Amino acid sequence: MKKILSLLGLLLLCGIFCACSSSDDEETEKKLGYYVSNGKVYLAIPSIEKTLYIKVYRKDLDGNINNVGQIKPSTWNTLMSYTFADELTANKKYKYMAVYYLLNGYDITDWTDEITVYGSSFANEPVPIIQDGVYFEYDSKTLRMQLKNGNICFPDKDKNDAEDISRGDSDPEPEDDSLFKDFTLTLCFASGDDTTVIKLNDEHKVYEQDEFLSMDSVLPNGYIGRQLSQIGLMYQRIETYPPDSKDFILYKTVHWSLPAKIKISENGKILDPLVVSKHSSEESQFDYDKPIKYLE
Repeated sequence: MKKILSLLGLLLLCGIFCACSSSDDEETEKKLGYYVSNGKVYLAIPSIEKTLYIKVYRKDLDGNINNVGQIKPSTWNTLMSYTFADELTANKKYKYMAVYYLLNGYDITDWTDEITVYGSSFANEPVPIIQDGVYFEYDSKTLRMQLKNGNICFPDKDKNDAEDISRGDSDPEPEDDSLFKDFTLTLCFASGDDTTVIKLNDEHKVYEQDEFLSMDSVLPNGYIGRQLSQIGLMYQRIETYPPDSKDFILYKTVHWSLPAKIKISENGKILDPLVVSKHSSEESQFDYDKPIKYLE
């Protein structure tokens, strides 16, 4: 996942985005449609030709701006607009905007009017639950990052679920009406203007103590050897439209919670930034030529 261009990021932070297009000298105003139901905000995002993907941003009354999702249209999409449901909201007021990454530039919508959310189950936006004292221990020799001293949980799954699993019991199935049943846990890092999202697991379950990540395997090659600033743990859900369709997908949506930072250390030293460097041995640096078969 790419961070927005530096100029756009600056404009976002300043909160002065207006509708504009890099491929058109004239300003055109693009509005997001929306409605609120049962504590969720539903956005109608206009379709634009030659869109590679769309980032959805949410701003609260304190001026904090977060990338809460992404939309990726298929090449045969013919819809006039996309639906994006922001479910991880609190009983607060928000504004939304969208940034289009196009084949020939980018396009930006205006911020919506102030939207008031009622009926949410949350007083504050839900983030991954990090039990007290939990941290990742990094081993620079093995390049493993292992969870220590507890678990990372969902609101509908707690440490008791993890204890059941450790005894060999099956992971309890989430209730059908659980808001988080389709979410998984991820960990996000940034390097310069680039970001990458690492999956902790492929299922909706507790990430348990002693589980680990092989960082040289889960990180894209471009992040090896670079300074990585932790963005934090996030809940993530991926949906396709039409739902449950495998052969004819019009677009895909990705949903993210707000991030929650977790301590990463090695032998008691906090690693911020983290650098994952592959080791090379002097004995592996010899220049050897492969055999050449003699042909008569």
